[in-house]
Amino acid sequence: MKYKNGRELGSDVISAVRYVTKVGVMSRVTWYALFGRGNLRWKQTQWKFLIDSKIFRPYPCDIIEDVVALGTYGRRLVAKNGWKYSVSFQPSEIHHDEKVGIGLWKLERADLIKKWMHQKEIKRKGLDSMKLQIRKKSYKYPDAIFLFENQGKEEVAAIEYEARNQGYYRYLPMLKAYQESANFDRILFVVPDKSTKKSIQKVMNTIRDETLVKKVGFIDAEIWNSNPVIHLGRSVPATVPEAQTSVA
Repeated sequence: MKYKNGRELGSDVISAVRYVTKVGVMSRVTWYALFGRGNLRWKQTQWKFLIDSKIFRPYPCDIIEDVVALGTYGRRLVAKNGWKYSVSFQPSEIHHDEKVGIGLWKLERADLIKKWMHQKEIKRKGLDSMKLQIRKKSYKYPDAIFLFENQGKEEVAAIEYEARNQGYYRYLPMLKAYQESANFDRILFVVPDKSTKKSIQKVMNTIRDETLVKKVGFIDAEIWNSNPVIHLGRSVPATVPEAQTSVA
């Protein structure tokens, strides 16, 4: 992959492009934390250059600052390499989407997971097998999925990132949908507090399905957002179902 002037893109830029193809957007803070190199001033210079080069473009909403999507040249590079890319049109979802994406990016970089897809990527690829029927005419996808190896077998885990406690009656149809789906081997809830975890556990106590209980795990959102690698350890299959972390 090359810039318009013929220079090769650095590995950090290619990684950032790939991240945006999956999540749909990237904030300046994410560029600094995951992809930028050198001191702060150099990272700022790189950020501006990538926008000027039309690899990225400012997010098309006046109230959103310091967030980019793929630019015209970035989309051309993606198409040339046969990649697909996700699009994020909802400003209210940007913060949530990045929290999910950053955590999974860190797990992938640590070789804890083999592959991951954000919800927007799942939808764009039309993977109906990942669709959950919440009600008769209502469906949802997991916030993300990832693949990992468990005793020589490839398994699928779903991620549900809960920014707040949405209550028993929101989690009841969701967990029933997961109960009825045979496509997920693990379901990992990222929870902001104990009350959210308790709401989910209350639903599981109502459903009383031992198989579902064995699939569900929890991780504190603060831990997920800081360093999920340390807390999930070197073996995702062994830790996902029991990942109680600091949420007791």
